[in-house]
Amino acid sequence: MLRVSALWPNDKIQSECSFHGRNDPWIDSLAFDSRTCGPGSIYFAYVGTHTDGHLFIHEAISHGAVAIVHSQPLPEYQDDILYIQTEHPRRLYSTFSSALHGYPQLKLPIIGVTGTDGKTSTCEILHQILVGHGLRCGLLDTISMDDGTGKRPSPYRQSTPEATEIHAFLVRCVEHEVRCVVLEATSHGLSHEFARLADIPFTIAIFTTLTSEHLEFHQTLANYVQSKLNLARQLMPGGLLILPASFKYLTEAKQAAPQKVKTLTYALDEDSTIADLQVNTFRATLDRRYFTTVKGGTLVRSSIPLAPAFFLRNALGSILAASSLLEIDTADLLRDLKWIHPIHGRFEVYPLVDGTVAIIDFAHTADAFSCLFAEVRRLRPNGRMIAVFGAAGERDKSKRAPMGCIAASWCHTIILTDEDPRGESSQAIFHDIRTGIPQDSDVEVHEIANRTQAIAFALRICKAGDTLLLLGKGHERSIQYAAQAVAWNERMALETQIKLKTYTGGDME
Repeated sequence: MLRVSALWPNDKIQSECSFHGRNDPWIDSLAFDSRTCGPGSIYFAYVGTHTDGHLFIHEAISHGAVAIVHSQPLPEYQDDILYIQTEHPRRLYSTFSSALHGYPQLKLPIIGVTGTDGKTSTCEILHQILVGHGLRCGLLDTISMDDGTGKRPSPYRQSTPEATEIHAFLVRCVEHEVRCVVLEATSHGLSHEFARLADIPFTIAIFTTLTSEHLEFHQTLANYVQSKLNLARQLMPGGLLILPASFKYLTEAKQAAPQKVKTLTYALDEDSTIADLQVNTFRATLDRRYFTTVKGGTLVRSSIPLAPAFFLRNALGSILAASSLLEIDTADLLRDLKWIHPIHGRFEVYPLVDGTVAIIDFAHTADAFSCLFAEVRRLRPNGRMIAVFGAAGERDKSKRAPMGCIAASWCHTIILTDEDPRGESSQAIFHDIRTGIPQDSDVEVHEIANRTQAIAFALRICKAGDTLLLLGKGHERSIQYAAQAVAWNERMALETQIKLKTYTGGDME
């Protein structure tokens, strides 16, 4: 437990707040849900999309909260409660969480990975490389967590969880004597509005791609980009910035980083003269990509058990980071890629009968669709492509039409289905996706909201040599609806329908 007065890291943050009450209570927990408050809690009254935390301040106090952080003036104040008013309650939540947990982020190197696509794959590959070389490494990304006690599925729905969960995870990493931590950094987590990562100094920052996503939150592409660039801004002096040589915002990222930060770039199948690591593909099969690089005048050959180019591109960022951490030459690390394990929910290949193949992938943005469909066509030049996908409800609507447009340009058949509709109707989401499909397109489009029935129907219409793409869910374990979350496993759903042998589709519009 700490006094509130001990939670402030500097006078600047404290000077941005106003106070009501002169007491200095002992604090042992933070809460933004009034129902989870207890004796010694600070309650943070967030203003959200669907509710306003200010409405539950009395409930929080009745459950034991001794301090309230709020952004709006209150109609009344209790004499025995400390009130802290700030324009940025989420920023203060991160600050207090860091202090309450004893600043664990300062006790070990942290590698942050961000980008529109490829974050999780980069994290997973980097963790595999480091652990494979005997380095005790922590990991927290969309699908996995390792706090030094072994890798297991992440318990969090969010790729970058709340600040208290991040700092509690880092405390465990310190206790278990990990040597470094790989942390997936989302635009929400890096943003000033949510500030989940605001108090994390990074030793290495890895960028993958940067196109467009989550504009329902960021409002503009410029805001989205600036949130992402906070990863570079939060690099420690002397840190390492790693990006693709063709990164659109390369100059901005360098300018955002502190002085004395070293920059390394990588390139795959590009004629790049500036890349520090240049790799070229010479062969690709459905389950493996073979590549070469030149190191010290010697040609190095290796492979990776992930066919699409974007996986190898992500691996190159991981190689540069691992080379710095392990002090091992990049050529030697590139040879190690042949032993990398495939990543759950990312381009999982499932052979069916008559040369038909099903592929499960997490692709859920227009850019990811473009890369994925192009790769599949290169790997399987014959046969039809049938895609089953939807889009997240109450999330960035601007990406839906481009997803429909790209899918229509590659696929013979599109089956629109539920991804995570939340409070939006499935039909409204389908309509938005359809608006991107050109009127003169000959693609077949079906709407089957029930994802199980959509997969069954897709299997039923597959012909010999076709490729069935199940997109958008990947590793995820639920489908989010307005009233509840329904348990989901994409691979299990596919296998179940295959075992039934007779596929029953749902109603179509």
